Amino acid sequence: MSAAEPFECMPIAADLTPWEASVVTLAGDAVLLTYSLREVRYLQGVISHDRCRTWEQPFFLKSVSGDRIAGWRSSPLRLASGNLGIFYSTRPQQPGRDGPLAFRVSPDEGQTWSEETLVDPHFAVLRNGCARVLRDGRIVCPAYRWISHHLEDAEQDGAQLSYSFAYFSDDEGATWQRSANELMIRRNDVEYDLVDGKGFRLVEEEPPGLYEYLQFEKYGEPVAEELREGRLINFGRCRLGTLFMSYSADGGVSWSKPQPSGLAAADAPPTTARLPGSGDLLVIWNQASPDEIACGLARHRLSCAVSSDEGRTWKHFRNLESLDDECQLPVPPLQVYQQPIDGYRQPIDRSRYHHAPGAVRCAYSAITIAGSDAVICYDYGWRPDPLTGRRKHFGTKVKVVPCDWFTDSSAEREDGPEAEPTATAPGR
Repeated sequence: MSAAEPFECMPIAADLTPWEASVVTLAGDAVLLTYSLREVRYLQGVISHDRCRTWEQPFFLKSVSGDRIAGWRSSPLRLASGNLGIFYSTRPQQPGRDGPLAFRVSPDEGQTWSEETLVDPHFAVLRNGCARVLRDGRIVCPAYRWISHHLEDAEQDGAQLSYSFAYFSDDEGATWQRSANELMIRRNDVEYDLVDGKGFRLVEEEPPGLYEYLQFEKYGEPVAEELREGRLINFGRCRLGTLFMSYSADGGVSWSKPQPSGLAAADAPPTTARLPGSGDLLVIWNQASPDEIACGLARHRLSCAVSSDEGRTWKHFRNLESLDDECQLPVPPLQVYQQPIDGYRQPIDRSRYHHAPGAVRCAYSAITIAGSDAVICYDYGWRPDPLTGRRKHFGTKVKVVPCDWFTDSSAEREDGPEAEPTATAPGR
């Protein structure tokens, strides 16, 4: 018997340009969506009491003193005490960058928020929906920052080379500690290449297309999830054609060297969750081929997959959004795949991409589990305006997905051509 189909809506007017929203469940199975607008950098919220079918009026998040909270990139979560917490980026102190990373607590389901605590008083970024509370109550905040703190600094990599680390708190955010090491991908450590899509071998020669300066590759916008045995798994974005992942055996204090995940990916951030009942690991990410990355289609396909063995292998590949019906792509050779500077374009091949024209930027997803459903929000848009030809941001989409939809094999066959049963992370 097939699982019920997902329900979707866009709760915020698209012309307001909301972006990088997050979701968290409230008391009584209500859902709170937090976001900011591109032109109004204050945290806002909107609540649904009927699993996202209808929404109340949007409101500004306010402190206990009644002031609006300035910021963006919000990441709300339920703390071990039952209070809500929220991370966000404060007003930028350098051109083109985020400001200090801040945290607040709400004892009244988001109606008011405590005074601000700075997690990183200088500069760090936690992207939307990526903070986690561990079983022992520890808050883990997988953050990143760019090598340069100024967009116009003379980095060889267009001022975008980034590295990751984590902050953690054992007192519900009153104080914070930083992990003992940082995560980047060292080129000399990326020693695997695909052989006929079935296995990995040592790369003996430098693959064509790698830039000479690329001694390091970024590991950015990470998300962490607690595994059954207590370790943490961390997924990060890069430009090497796959997600990379790292592990922590000490609650986020230290992290292992990043390695390929075995999931074909664009240079875009993933998100994760644990499915209720089975506890299987769910990952949602932008799956793309090198050709799609090169021609402006890097983020049209928002895919999901499930792992029953804590990230070693992946199955049940499906798409939440896509202009075609490809659900599982092969992992390309590990080399740099660069997206065009001007970004997103409609596909030319309308026979393959038969859902076009449509949204070509479906990215920055966040997820919360509400009962037997997963509530997922993500940026949805960047389709050219038909009158002006200029790029247009279409807003935030919310999709309510029954949790058994992610593992419904009969529906997978209906989605498109039958895919290979699993993908395997190298070296596992």
